[in-house]
Amino acid sequence: MRSRILPGVLGLLLVGQSLAGTAGVQPNSDEASLQSLQDALDREMGSRVSEWIAAAQVETVAREFRVPPSLVQELQGSRQPWGEVTIELAMAHTLSKTNARWYPTVPDALKRVQHLRSQSRTWGSLAKELGITLTPVRRAVHSTLKELQAEKERLQHRLKAEQAVDTAPAGR
Repeated sequence: MRSRILPGVLGLLLVGQSLAGTAGVQPNSDEASLQSLQDALDREMGSRVSEWIAAAQVETVAREFRVPPSLVQELQGSRQPWGEVTIELAMAHTLSKTNARWYPTVPDALKRVQHLRSQSRTWGSLAKELGITLTPVRRAVHSTLKELQAEKERLQHRLKAEQAVDTAPAGR
């Protein structure tokens, strides 16, 4: 009886230890959350919108990260998905705030972020190399997504109102 129980107990201990080992090196929840936000931004911004809604979205992203709209247009024009653009800007913004001596502006920090990202690094490893955490980056991306959704809704509401005025029968 003991010989049957002992291997079972040892097996459970090994499985438990294996799970505990992976818990110590747990997948970064901020990175998973950031990936989820990236996908949401790609869906939200990738949908077909009118030209003036797209321009308003560029303005919104630029305002969120305090960069010129031309920089956002340049990033988006390079065919990067919106989620990638937003995360890069959030990471550059965080880096310029935490290390202003070496990266006094967001565009300066963005060059470094893009260089590291071009080496196929994950967001987590990139943040570690830059000496920042993903938490403020994730928060900035989440805030930007919410602002973009609200802006799109406001503009669509305004468009519907303008269309209603245009199609209303003329008064006598």
